Amino acid sequence: MKTHRRNRPTHLTSAPPRRHRRPLCGVSSESKIEAPKLALKKILVPTDFSGFSTKALAYAVAFAAQSKAEIILLHVVEPMFYPTLGQEVPMHLADFQEDSVKLGRKQLLKFNEQQIADRVPTKIIVGTGSASSVIVDTAKSIGADLIIIATHGHTGLKHVLLGSTAERVVRYAICPVLTVRGQEPA
Repeated sequence: MKTHRRNRPTHLTSAPPRRHRRPLCGVSSESKIEAPKLALKKILVPTDFSGFSTKALAYAVAFAAQSKAEIILLHVVEPMFYPTLGQEVPMHLADFQEDSVKLGRKQLLKFNEQQIADRVPTKIIVGTGSASSVIVDTAKSIGADLIIIATHGHTGLKHVLLGSTAERVVRYAICPVLTVRGQEPA
């Protein structure tokens, strides 16, 4: 049985395979991706005064020194009691909250003196509320160019129960976030 060339399927012909001129992903190998210019002016560094936060601050000081940026140190005092709608906060808890904010400010000033001294310009802010919300809102209100935050490295059930402030900040922040791992992998 003889078949005519015109009846053969096209993929069986002896014509050379077609070369695609465009790459499959839509980016040609000749084009280069331009990295955004990082003009850091304000770096927000949330702290809970732990060793993890100190490590994150060390990174922030290095970034700030290189780019002549200002560091904004933020400490968040989380409420011990969240009133429901129409419920008032008892006076002794309100006083305790106010004392916690004052103590946080003192600790932040001391932390600033010990860790940064006069190496880079610094401002301090003490906020109250949910840590991740306050961090994201503060970054937006001050116009932060970068947030540098420590991760505590919780895994498993502890992570599920405690959640991750750093994870929520990464998810909702309007500026880039650099997470500094608290514990090095074993």
